[in-house]
Amino acid sequence: MHNTYLSGCMEAYIGWLPGVNVGGHRKVQMATLREVLQQEGLQDVATYVQSGNFVFKGPPGKSLLSLQLEKVIAAHFGFSVPVVLLRPAEVRALLEAHPFQGDREKCYYVFFKDSPDPALESRLEAGNYPGQRWQLAPWGIYLWCEEGYGKARLNNNEIERLGQVRATTRNHRTLCQVLEMAAGLEAS
Repeated sequence: MHNTYLSGCMEAYIGWLPGVNVGGHRKVQMATLREVLQQEGLQDVATYVQSGNFVFKGPPGKSLLSLQLEKVIAAHFGFSVPVVLLRPAEVRALLEAHPFQGDREKCYYVFFKDSPDPALESRLEAGNYPGQRWQLAPWGIYLWCEEGYGKARLNNNEIERLGQVRATTRNHRTLCQVLEMAAGLEAS
């Protein structure tokens, strides 16, 4: 993947690294991540906070690019981490389609790395998640947490367990922020 991209073929992406920099484990310095990705030929790499949110311009082909980035990150940081990528238009569309009305600060988005177990929906329906609502979507789950995510029973770990899938959860504010950053890339 190293420095072989033609700048005319670049597209904007939003990426997430699930589970990095949590509790002192799987540490990824965002400045180092930016440098590593730029050395690999990605352009305009920017990060948001320390939890693995990033935007960049890269070649077409989201699935292949995600796998390539996983290899690069494993080689540089010494551990494997899934890379979840979406295009800005996909994020815009899912924000507009959010099924729950009310305070957006209570909205969360759980993104799947791959397709979950087909039994996920029935397992979710069988669960007891007071103060929470959810709706399955092709990319993941819309999640509403009345008491906030910190008290949520239906959280990322539970969803990964029920769906037998790697996932990452982001709040509404973070999603809006990275979308704004990616919009700047689309305009350039």
